Amino acid sequence: MPRSKRSEVSLAEMAYARAASYTPVTNTSAYAAGDMIGTGASELTLFGAENRKSGLVVSARVYDLDKQNAGLTILLFKADPDSTTFTNNAALDVDDDDLPNIVGRIIVYSSDYTSFADNSYAETTGTLAYPVASGATVYAVTICDGTPTYTGADSLTITLVLCED
Repeated sequence: MPRSKRSEVSLAEMAYARAASYTPVTNTSAYAAGDMIGTGASELTLFGAENRKSGLVVSARVYDLDKQNAGLTILLFKADPDSTTFTNNAALDVDDDDLPNIVGRIIVYSSDYTSFADNSYAETTGTLAYPVASGATVYAVTICDGTPTYTGADSLTITLVLCED
């Protein structure tokens, strides 16, 4: 990859980049702030390259087919939060047993979106570092921070981009 004209080196130039996507189930009733989007935690294998032991989530991308531009909070768990009951379009209550498994959160603000005629795209950048074993799985849960009304079951796709060491 050619370097930019500036002397800095990007994370993508220094590390192995990888992406994983999920599509939480959306419904056609209006969501409220704090509501869960989806019917459970989405299982993502983010790390898989041999001899890679940790990584940084460097961005989250949101593809919104309905141009609702709702703010989102994405919680990442290091283990399946199977003690929590997940109900789409209802307030999320993480079970006490699952709380210690949260390794971070990613916030997508409504101002992060670029709107097009009938859809939109958001990208938020930052870093979230935590150690994982090669081939480890993380679990993503999406919480609404706005009041969108989606038109179908697959209105959102979320992609996490990370760099492995």
